[in-house]
Formats: sequence, structure tokens, C-alpha cells
Amino acid sequence: MPSSAASPADPGRRHRPVATLFDEIRGALTRSIVAGELKPGDKLPTEAELAARFGASRPTVNKAIGSLATDGLVVRRKRAGTIVLAQSAFWLPIIDVSRYVSDLGQKYEFTILSQSVAENGAGAVQWPEIAAGAPLLAVECLHFGGGVPVQHERRMINLQAVPGAAKANFETTPPGLWLLRHVPWSASEHRIGAIGAGETLVTLFGIRRGTPCLGIHRTTRHHGQPLTTVTLTSPAGRFFLEGADAPIGNGA
Repeated sequence: MPSSAASPADPGRRHRPVATLFDEIRGALTRSIVAGELKPGDKLPTEAELAARFGASRPTVNKAIGSLATDGLVVRRKRAGTIVLAQSAFWLPIIDVSRYVSDLGQKYEFTILSQSVAENGAGAVQWPEIAAGAPLLAVECLHFGGGVPVQHERRMINLQAVPGAAKANFETTPPGLWLLRHVPWSASEHRIGAIGAGETLVTLFGIRRGTPCLGIHRTTRHHGQPLTTVTLTSPAGRFFLEGADAPIGNGA
């Protein structure tokens, strides 16, 4: 079983993920839809037009558009092209912290604090929705923006639903971004609240005990099957959430 760890006081070597044209195309189209630049009923540019715009291959563009269709942002229609769907519900997106930091003009880095495979129900590995004894991948990492830690992540991945995660190289791609790139999903649930920093967060973020922090707990599913559950924590002022009137289902 793969296992590696670093103490909170010594978070280990930092890494920068490798961006892809798929991420760039998907992100640009998603932002245009959420911002209202592309409105419900509008057609997306053709695959050929997008390929020329981004300097990408047609298969890459096709894959990016397909991911938007899976998430419910667009619908593909023969002869009519790809149409932006009506915005019908309040949507809290799954924010890729690497993109969030990059959009602020800062250098993004991350470090894996721990990674291990364990049976559900063993020790601290507890996921009530998953059967006892099922294999889970537990990952803890810390995300940085401009050299400053901005988000702490504790994640569990259901290896029965996402077996490829057991062999994923999280030294080059953080787990959330890897899931966005490789795993289709259809629904997510968020629970958001404020917490005061305890000793672990004090050490990781270099803040005072009790400092207000934003806590996000999210579970992502595909056709009802749990894929991953994650708790994300950020000191107040270092990370912000934005929602929009848009279809539920975009983003990991």
C-alpha cells in the first residue's frame, strides 16, 4: 500500500501541477457561461473555431465540451451545435484552488502531507456512506499561493468507484485537480461553516489560535455513487467562495 507523510511543521517539498489545454478550454468556457457572456440558448463556437482559438487539437476540444455536457452546462444537438443550457438553480462551483490562485496572479504550489490506503472503519478512516472494510485512499495536502498557505485539504477517495486513484501521481497533480481531469461526476453536496483555528491549523498556516477559518465539507457523486469526500479549510481572507445562478453539477 502506498504511504508517505511529512509532519505539519515540515510540509516537505512543494510541487506545481502541470496545466493542460483541456483545463484551459474547459475553464474559459465555464467562466464565460457563469459570467453570462454565453447566455442560455447561445451556441458555443464550433470545435474547429475553438481549436484555432486555443491552439489545441479537435479531440482535446471535443473532450472539454463533453465534460461541460456531462456537468449539465451545455447540451449537444445534431446539426444545431452545442447549446448553453438555461440557468435554473443556485450553483456553488467546485473551485480548483490551483486555478483560483493563478487567477489572482500568484504562483501556485502544493505539498502532500500524507497519503495512505486503508479499510473504511479502521482508525480515523470513517466514511459512513461506504461499506465497512471498503478500500479508501486518504490524502492530506496543503495548497499555497505566492508562497503563503491558503488551503488545507483532507480527502478520502472511494477506490471501489475510482480505482485509478490508487496509482495516481499526486506529486505532480493535486488530488482535486486529478479528479476533475479524470473522473466524471454528476452531483455534489456542500456544507460550509466558520471554525476557529486549532493547533494543527495554527502550525500549518502560521496563524493565531482561534483565528476564524472558512470550512467546506463536500461530497461528490456520480449517479448516486459516492466518489470522494473532502474537508477544505482556509484562514479568513485567504480564500473566497462565489456562487451563481447556474446548473448544479460543474467542477471536483
